[in-house]
Amino acid sequence: MENIVLRKLWELLLVLSRENENYQTVCTTSHDSSVGLVCQYHFENGSSQFVFMNVDNESGVSLDPSLNFFTENFVQTLASCNGLILLSGYSGDQSCYHVFNLLTKHSIMIPRACIHGRVIRVGLAFDGCQFEVVLVEAGSSNSNELQLHVFSSNTSKWRSHHPIKITVPSLPEFEFQELGTPPLYSD
Repeated sequence: MENIVLRKLWELLLVLSRENENYQTVCTTSHDSSVGLVCQYHFENGSSQFVFMNVDNESGVSLDPSLNFFTENFVQTLASCNGLILLSGYSGDQSCYHVFNLLTKHSIMIPRACIHGRVIRVGLAFDGCQFEVVLVEAGSSNSNELQLHVFSSNTSKWRSHHPIKITVPSLPEFEFQELGTPPLYSD
């Protein structure tokens, strides 16, 4: 039964995402084996609506209005991990990152990292106690080197790593051609 419900829900979300380029989903799984989907809809005025859906074996799919929220400014979902969502947005005229806890509705604004190039990938890791945000920065066009910037919630600071002999791989413009949407974890 669970597989049928999840498959039907996933098919519905694929149809929605194909029909509307402003629609994104993030899937999370909790320790009790229930699944949650966070759906984000971008409106033309730059605002976003986030809707949380619970999926479980017995009740199927249900909306959880207590977790739904709305943003007035442009916000993009970049990554998710164990109930946390990494969002990018703007504070004034500067871009910023927020880590949002779905269950507590608590948001933390991440201080700006010292980035000179272009951020090409973003990641989020969360072990239940602490989280880390990883930014992958592409070097200048003639160096083609990568630099990693890691923010730790334990220290509230960024640290940088210069991996040796790692270069920018050739990436497709769209990782999921059938959806017609950019990859979820890019900036």
